[in-house]
Amino acid sequence: LSTPYDGFDGWHNLNGCALGRELLSNILRYYEFNGDVQMLATIASVLGAGCTFDEDQKDDVSTSDIRSSPISDMLLPAESRRYDQYIHMYGMLLYSWGKLTTRVELNKHLSS
Repeated sequence: LSTPYDGFDGWHNLNGCALGRELLSNILRYYEFNGDVQMLATIASVLGAGCTFDEDQKDDVSTSDIRSSPISDMLLPAESRRYDQYIHMYGMLLYSWGKLTTRVELNKHLSS
């Protein structure tokens, strides 16, 4: 049985990433419902909240890697305020726990 290859292998969508924005939106909604700000902040940080795509930094390897990565397209730029709220809320928890160094590292992912 031979069928033409359509570019979809079950793990990647047509944009090349296993996670789609709809799936990510559902995951975020799940953790919002459960009040898990630690997981929300982690997702926002890992998937690129606060990443700048400045042309002045094009020589920086990490920035160019982020720019070319399909992961950087996962978070909607219009929702950056929402992602910053996740990070800010988790930062307040870290502060109350005395984890100031971790909080500083987390705040590097804020977009503003």
